[in-house]
Amino acid sequence: MGAGAIAANATSGASYAFPPPVCGDGLTNQATEQCEVNEPIFPASGSDQSPCEVGKYCASNCTCQKVAPFADGTWIRTPNASVYRSVGGSPVYLTSCAKTGTFPGCPASFWKAPQEFVDALITLHPTPAAGSLVRRPDGAVFQIRNGRAEYVQSCAEVGGCSGLVDLDWAAVDRLGGPPPPSSHGWSDRHNLGGVLASEPSAALMPNSSLHVFVRGSDNALQQKFWVP
Repeated sequence: MGAGAIAANATSGASYAFPPPVCGDGLTNQATEQCEVNEPIFPASGSDQSPCEVGKYCASNCTCQKVAPFADGTWIRTPNASVYRSVGGSPVYLTSCAKTGTFPGCPASFWKAPQEFVDALITLHPTPAAGSLVRRPDGAVFQIRNGRAEYVQSCAEVGGCSGLVDLDWAAVDRLGGPPPPSSHGWSDRHNLGGVLASEPSAALMPNSSLHVFVRGSDNALQQKFWVP
């Protein structure tokens, strides 16, 4: 029976009007999308329509179509304005499009995809593939290992950071990215010129200012300070 037809219930004699099915509208969840409508649905018997199987989505012609992953770094937007970025075959949801730190912010143009398509991809690839690299706005790099993001101390540790994908803070947190380990003490030296006759010493003042003292080549005490 065609969409929008009127069917009669043989038991009660009542008639029901059936609106045309909406397929591939990009809004209905893939798990409940109805495809290939062939028969009317009677309220007493429930729905005889089936959702698409795993790995497929309901296309605009009301047929279930296979999905294929986007290339890493692809920006995706669905009709309900949700934004994703592809990492290791998985669409990773972004909470913010604002430029922050190393995160460039969302571009002016996106790859537009139905929500059902994205949902089907997430079902197939709930987390990025092992070995995928992502970067948080503070510059911290993480690698997907055993289904979660693990902090990478240096790019040399993973053979280089080529192909890493920048994400917002919340996206990395959802992937399980822990904060990078805190470091204490002095950083490595940076040569700014001049000669020092002693090791530097630091003192934190009651007003939270940090004072650094050092003895110069003329044996005079020199000082620099930082005020928050």
